[in-house]
Amino acid sequence: MLEEYINEFIEYIKNHRGHSGFTQVNYRHDLLQFDNFLRTHFPGGIESPKEIKPYTIRAFLAGFRESGYKASSIERKVASLRAFFKFLYVKGLIDLNPARYVVVPRKERTLPGFLDYSQIESAITNIRGDTAEIYRDLVIFELLYATGIRLRELSGLRTSDIFLPRMVLRVMGKGAKERMAHFGEPAKFALERYLEHRKELLKGKADSGILLLNRRGEPLSPRGVEYIVKKHMSKIPGARTNPHAFRHSFATHLLSRGAPLLEIKELLGHSSLSTTQRYIHLQLEQLKDTHKRTHPRG
Repeated sequence: MLEEYINEFIEYIKNHRGHSGFTQVNYRHDLLQFDNFLRTHFPGGIESPKEIKPYTIRAFLAGFRESGYKASSIERKVASLRAFFKFLYVKGLIDLNPARYVVVPRKERTLPGFLDYSQIESAITNIRGDTAEIYRDLVIFELLYATGIRLRELSGLRTSDIFLPRMVLRVMGKGAKERMAHFGEPAKFALERYLEHRKELLKGKADSGILLLNRRGEPLSPRGVEYIVKKHMSKIPGARTNPHAFRHSFATHLLSRGAPLLEIKELLGHSSLSTTQRYIHLQLEQLKDTHKRTHPRG
């Protein structure tokens, strides 16, 4: 019913909006789910997207609520539908965006988890050896913590994105937004050693230019990076094993040492300050602890 329009929309966000392949896959998945819903509930078919009403979308989303989907998952589906129908509206194929009038369920508000510096230091110290894979693992840990880089940004880094003398790397973030991320001497040292041994992983294969390689000489996938992080972090008692915890730790540790929130926003590549403000929870906890320890009636 909508597959032709969906394909056209995916081509549009790929070529004109700069959305990542991951975002394209998610949008396509959500929209094809909606298309399947229409085929199931409207066997006779719909002749035009104009026939789709807000209550049609609400009925589609109700199934996910009843199945116990998280509010965040439903919110993503609403976002996909809004973007899709906005595309159709701009092209003049519909008179209004039916998804615009759908209320998004309240998203669960959770505080970002982070690691203690001692846990990060212990994990890095425990990565020992003299192989290309060990040096690669050290680079993963050093860059995750030194730059606050996202998992997919890290796996997508190319050797040409690394500027060792200046100790910066070029990161392609969400929405194809480019930023420069800074790192210190420990990460520089780890990169130097890995780049010296990286060819050992290639094993004579053609070089793709991707910085991180697996043992077969192929680009290391986000899932591969996640596996490596979990493998090493599982050895640290009580530590979180999700790679995203390093991004939260990067922001939290900067904030606790007095870095301005606006500057942390830029370092993280956030488009909205409200996203960065989640990290202010640490300062609030510290204030509560200080009050409890020092106030006569704390």
